[in-house]
Amino acid sequence: MNKIANRRLRLQAISICGAVSVSLLSLAGPAPYSMIDLGPNSTRGINKQGQVIGEHAPGLSLGGSDWWGEAINESGQIAGSSYTADDELHALFYSNGVLTDLGALGGNMSEAYCINNFGQVVGEAWTASNYHAFLYQDGIMTDLGTLGGIYNSEASYINDSGQIVGFADAGIWGNPTNHAFLYSEGVMKDLGTLGGVDSFANGINNNGDVVGRSYLAGNAVSHAFLYSGGVMKDLGTLGGTSSAAWRINSKRQIVGYSYIAGNVATHAFLYTDGVMKDLNSLVSTNSGWTLAYAQGINDRGEIICDAENALFQTRGFLLRPTATLSILLATNHVTVSWPSNAFASFTLQTNTSLLTTNWGSVSMGVTLSNGVFRMTFPASGSSSFYRLKL
Repeated sequence: MNKIANRRLRLQAISICGAVSVSLLSLAGPAPYSMIDLGPNSTRGINKQGQVIGEHAPGLSLGGSDWWGEAINESGQIAGSSYTADDELHALFYSNGVLTDLGALGGNMSEAYCINNFGQVVGEAWTASNYHAFLYQDGIMTDLGTLGGIYNSEASYINDSGQIVGFADAGIWGNPTNHAFLYSEGVMKDLGTLGGVDSFANGINNNGDVVGRSYLAGNAVSHAFLYSGGVMKDLGTLGGTSSAAWRINSKRQIVGYSYIAGNVATHAFLYTDGVMKDLNSLVSTNSGWTLAYAQGINDRGEIICDAENALFQTRGFLLRPTATLSILLATNHVTVSWPSNAFASFTLQTNTSLLTTNWGSVSMGVTLSNGVFRMTFPASGSSSFYRLKL
């Protein structure tokens, strides 16, 4: 397991001389995202602090030969799965050094897929005859049932409001059919499809926006979808026939994977502002790795991906938005802007002397627009200096 703890974007202090002309300074790399190698294991989940969970998390074994983490919340609590000493697969919950076997719903197998910030865990567990979606909280595993069918269901994700998404048998007689669902306040709602028979919900943000994949009419191909305001929207593909949306953050940035033209490979994608972008076009082109599957995105815009190389080896990567600080100098004002996913706070200092002992803090108002922090302050003259600490 590869765990990246509390990685944050930082810039050194920038000194700004009082402006006499208009210019633009941009401190950025050639690509919108930098790639951080997480090692040979597959990535599974990422929280807001940039902590990543994946395969073989230390201490998560229930006695069997294989185990993995699926999701991590802001408190560092982990949901995952492990084989037991009896070679049964069980869902697990890890908190403050304590590992809890979540059991099942009458059967002998279960898997956990997500945990929210209140410690609620969802996944699938076997009943006496089928597997059903479950919610685990306060030591109790609750069967969420189906959409009227007699077969299976699975819970994929839970947000901090306790809304759960997944898929379930929709109860079409003589033809077992899975439909994406939204489970809220004890009711499982059928989200429908994009015209085909089956659909599957994979993620939901705290605003209630749902993402997943659905078959189109004819059931030959499936496309990524966004379900919001009662409408399921087809997100398209990267040129191939099929795609799937996996996760969505509070800014409605969506990640997943899609076949590219000719269906020769799957590539990870970022869908934002109405456009699906190949994540391979947003990183360095000389890494030797192809980003194949995007597994998660947090509210800072950090993305976890599984990648492949020419030898068909796999590796996990953390993609971090490149820090960009723009400084606009004009005759009577200075405007500084930076991406909100990169910097959470700032300190502005000003004085006519460069002596460190003479610098004093200045409180400035910051506006947030389209994911960018921006502040404007007067340019006193060429003898004034400003220092911005982010």
